[in-house]
Amino acid sequence: MRKLTAVFAGLFAVVAGAAYGQGGVQVIARCGPLDGFAYYFPGTNMAANEAGWQKDQISNSSFLLIQDRAGAFDIVFTDATRRTISATSNGAEVIALRKEAGLYVVLSVYSGIVETYMFAIDARGAGNMTLSQTRHYTPPLPKKVAVMVAPCGG
Repeated sequence: MRKLTAVFAGLFAVVAGAAYGQGGVQVIARCGPLDGFAYYFPGTNMAANEAGWQKDQISNSSFLLIQDRAGAFDIVFTDATRRTISATSNGAEVIALRKEAGLYVVLSVYSGIVETYMFAIDARGAGNMTLSQTRHYTPPLPKKVAVMVAPCGG
């Protein structure tokens, strides 16, 4: 399944990249998988004795930072359930906070999750992506604050 995800991401990048000149999108960065830490709050599906800091990762995750010709950004991701979807089509508002050579900071706001992505990449797209995530209301998932990093390839 990991190969399938990589194939999908590659195919999407080729199609999206080819379409850019015809009103499509430009792939700025390809990153994944995520690895880091999260603080889990006691409550919904999180017992008090299990709450606190824990290692967190999404080993089969992948992320594409894309931008359309109008300048709007989106994050296309493969999540823990191996579902590939864009943040905007999943209900998020995606806002570019900073854009300069080699550095992109993008905010993704859902009704129950706030995510800040920072892509620090070179001209070939190699570097790292960080994700800080605040999950404050997504039943049945527990509330958490996470900080994770993923390598980006050129």
